[in-house]
Amino acid sequence: MLTSYLQRTQLLLRDPKEQRFNIFDLIGYVNEGRKRIAADAQAIRFLPPSSGSFATLTVGAGGAGYTSAPTVTISGPDAIGSGFVQATATATVSGGAVTGFTITNPGTGYINPTVTLSGGGGSGAVAKFTLTGFLATVTNQETYSFASAAALIPAGQGIAAIIGLQSVAVSWGSQKPTLAWSDWSSFQAYYRSINYGSSWPVVWAQYGQGVAGTIYLYPIPSQPMGMDWDCYCLPIPLVDDTTTEALPYPWTDAVPFYAAYIALLTEGDQDRANYFEAKCKQYVKENRAYVSPAMVPTFYGSP
Repeated sequence: MLTSYLQRTQLLLRDPKEQRFNIFDLIGYVNEGRKRIAADAQAIRFLPPSSGSFATLTVGAGGAGYTSAPTVTISGPDAIGSGFVQATATATVSGGAVTGFTITNPGTGYINPTVTLSGGGGSGAVAKFTLTGFLATVTNQETYSFASAAALIPAGQGIAAIIGLQSVAVSWGSQKPTLAWSDWSSFQAYYRSINYGSSWPVVWAQYGQGVAGTIYLYPIPSQPMGMDWDCYCLPIPLVDDTTTEALPYPWTDAVPFYAAYIALLTEGDQDRANYFEAKCKQYVKENRAYVSPAMVPTFYGSP
């Protein structure tokens, strides 16, 4: 993709043989354009996982008196949704104590699971576990950073950072409602001024901005609860044609125009620079109309 961007930019600049602009500068201009267009269009979206799978299962206490391996019972998936998979595991015993576990299926859809051991003739064994990363509230924690959600972006997605949120939803057991949004000043005045204690969050507000963004929840969560954040993001820089391009088509069409705009600014060619900047903005505006057509919410009266 990088080569395509560069070739298109060079044609716009009428410099296909690199007589005026060197390729390394153009790569920087292309990547600057990609970031700006991603931010303007909010075109790169990421929904962090709101539940996990079993990553490790280890011995917390070996117990004593075991003549055979106890049965490992893992609670069912407790995330809201369908199609989740039950996790399973087995135990090993040596010298009358539990010495290890084997996860036979890591499962999916876990937030607050339990693992119990039964049978085997002994007692006292305890299993410890960790889950794969997911976005969840922390008991009595009010503030959450964009960086904590960005840490859950899988490698190879081409996403560098989260710069904003469209919505926040929190699991309330059998429901996962989208929380009400408040501007920070109102949130501070009307919600944080009340010592309500902790419970299920109903309102969120953003305080930090950009990649350093943070959100506050009210009421403060009383327990771990899975969260859905609809995030918009920045792409990683393109290094070569093997780098994953997270910016989707048709937004990619605007990138060479922004790169040409920056290149001409460096030469002081303000008039041509302004032309390419205008063309880039036109592409972004038109592409938003293309991908977000007018929709009828329902054809059958009130939903």
